[in-house]
Amino acid sequence: MLTGSISTVMAQDQSVSERYASALGKRVESGIFYRKFGDNLRSVLVPDPFKVLDVARDISLSTSFYLAVNEIGRAEAELALLAEASGISGIVMSQDPQAFKKMFGSMNISRMLADFKELDLKPQDNGTTFIDRVFNVKGVGTVMLGFSGTEIHVHDTLKALPSNTEIDVKSIQVLDEDQPSVGPGVRVGLAVRNADLDALSGTYGLIKPDLQLIDELEINEKFRWAPEAKELHVIYGGMKVMGDVDQGRIKLRGKLPAVKGRAILVNPNVKPGSLQVYGSAIIR
Repeated sequence: MLTGSISTVMAQDQSVSERYASALGKRVESGIFYRKFGDNLRSVLVPDPFKVLDVARDISLSTSFYLAVNEIGRAEAELALLAEASGISGIVMSQDPQAFKKMFGSMNISRMLADFKELDLKPQDNGTTFIDRVFNVKGVGTVMLGFSGTEIHVHDTLKALPSNTEIDVKSIQVLDEDQPSVGPGVRVGLAVRNADLDALSGTYGLIKPDLQLIDELEINEKFRWAPEAKELHVIYGGMKVMGDVDQGRIKLRGKLPAVKGRAILVNPNVKPGSLQVYGSAIIR
């Protein structure tokens, strides 16, 4: 069964990110590089560093990160805080390690300063799959693109979020090759049956039918640089919903899977010059 690892590469200068990504894989689609080792597929994501929500989405999907730091300005601080909020392992490649430690010395990322090397950390099966595109293909029907966070087999029944529509997996493709099944951490294209395209508009995830959902979670950490917020974007496993802050908790306006882990909190409605990364929340 094909399984994978997912890494996000970040730098203020996107050409620097792409240089590191090119050392890890070959660009096959916009913003994604791949390298296949037998039954293992490495996916390397290179988001626009100035689109905080896109970076949060990608790093929340990832099993590891690479952060290249030159001078620590606002943009690089945002990237560092996203790495910290994700709670995953990674490598911080800084031209001035002492300056980085001075700024972020109380955080876990300050202990990740190291030289570049390949990381291939496998994800745990969490019963979910992130979906970023849903469209119709003539002769095939409804197709979903995303990243698997769980085992998926042809003929499986899954539930789409936020609609709760049940879909059946008709076929699975990875890099244009049919697969009978995949494990977690793989970029997949799923052809699905019993799925009306209009009903699935806005789908951001698939879950196993028996997986429970939550509509509230606990704030784990608020970064000291972050302005107070009444509402936040909550990003977990690539999936994003809005939530309202209430006494250390967040009441979600949508649903997230009840899978133990950490969600990234982003407040894009800040004054110019303020940091958007708010902190993290715990899903128990």
